[in-house]
Amino acid sequence: MVTSLVLVEGELIAEEDLILPLANTEAFQVGRIDGLGFLVHFVTSSAHEHEAALRALSTDVPNVTGVLTHATRESA
Repeated sequence: MVTSLVLVEGELIAEEDLILPLANTEAFQVGRIDGLGFLVHFVTSSAHEHEAALRALSTDVPNVTGVLTHATRESA
């Protein structure tokens, strides 16, 4: 499993637009940071799914200006 804490930057991001890119994750939580974007915590079952979720957050969500990974942990 891969757990990650990511800042998705963009003042105009709609929270509901984050749901579809995270649909294939095991679990996720989203919290708004006013004036900055969203802090997203998600868990995937593999490194491949983790990379796909990061790619989807950065390319499929409207109004995203950046995606910054703060922490990632892989466990068995």
